[in-house]
This record gives sequence, structure tokens and C-alpha cells, in this order.
Amino acid sequence: MRLADGWGLESFYRVKWIVIILTALMICVVAGGIWMLAHLGATPVAPAPAITGAPVPQFRATELPGEGSGPAPAPGASANPLTMGSPLAAELNVPNGDAERDVQALHGMIRQYLRILHGKQGPPIGDDMDLAHALTGHNPMKAVLIPPGNQALSPDGHLRDRWGTPYFIHPIGYGAYEVRSAGPDRKMFTSDDVVDGPDAGQRTALPEDGGSSQ
Repeated sequence: MRLADGWGLESFYRVKWIVIILTALMICVVAGGIWMLAHLGATPVAPAPAITGAPVPQFRATELPGEGSGPAPAPGASANPLTMGSPLAAELNVPNGDAERDVQALHGMIRQYLRILHGKQGPPIGDDMDLAHALTGHNPMKAVLIPPGNQALSPDGHLRDRWGTPYFIHPIGYGAYEVRSAGPDRKMFTSDDVVDGPDAGQRTALPEDGGSSQ
């Protein structure tokens, strides 16, 4: 038997079976894909493992690594002098403060800084600008005791008292310093100067020294 277009019946059935087989293969491929998507979508994802390690140490406001506890921090004061500044820095030149507490706080930060160094050689400190440079993080330990924007820091790099006069920083030796404010007359070495240091008669021990008033 011959078809009108010249194809034989045998050729017609051959093409028909090829189409059927290809259609079945396509159906199998589609069904297999649907099955895989359904099973993959239903597979639960394992939770990420918890990260373990040493606990992060917590420090109180006036506590440095290796020191004992101190008083509660002032509102808004940082808890870790190694990264965010000493809470003593927040006491400098505050409106309700006084010059005596200012020089005590600044001298206390010098003592904190020297303990943080742990015997390492820091930059030389000969005046208020050297001290400002060291206490704002330019030291071997990268410790920031006075954060940027502190009211005692002036744009020209000086550490100034509450009357705008740069502090007088006098290295005495063996890690000892004298801190002097010129007082309200803005003149150094006059009767209204406010001084804190190892030999200052009015020196008061700060909480982090663990001492008492002298």
C-alpha cells in the first residue's frame, strides 16, 4: 500500500513509533525532574553549628585587665579603656566639675596608660601635646583613653584645662608625672594653679589606685 505523498505504510509506522518513543522519553524526563524538585525541597537544611570559643571578658568602668573592681561607671561612660576610652576622660572640663578633679582625672589616665603598656616603650611624653597624642591611641598598644571629640582636646592638638590653657605636663622620672592647670588667671606657676602629682600636697588617690585620700 502507498500513501498519496509517496510514503509507504512501513515508513509511516516507523515515524509513528519514533514519535511515540520520543514523547515517552520526554514524559520520563519531566516526571523525573518534578520528583527531584519535590524531594530536594522537602529535605530539611541542617542548622549551622554554633561558634564556640573563649568568652569575651567584661570590664567595669574603671577596671583594666589584671586590676580589681572599681566603682560603677558614670552615665554614658565607656567600660573598656582599651577600645573606647577611659571613663575618667568624661570627667575632664565638665560644667559641674572643678579643676582639682580635672587634674586628678588626667593624672589617673596617665597611670592607666602606663599600666596598659606593661613595660613597653611608648612615645616620649614631654608636654600636653605628647600626652594627647599618646592617650588618643598613638601608642604601641593602640589603647584609646581619651576618645575623639573630648572637651579637653582642642583642634590644634593640645590638652586644655577648663579655662582654655594647655596643661603643663612635667615628667619627673621613673614613670611619675606632674599635671598642672594654670587656674582661672591662665598663668602658670601662680597661687591659683591646680597641681596633681607624686609630690603635690593636695593629691587625692583615685579609685583605680586602690588608695585613700592623703
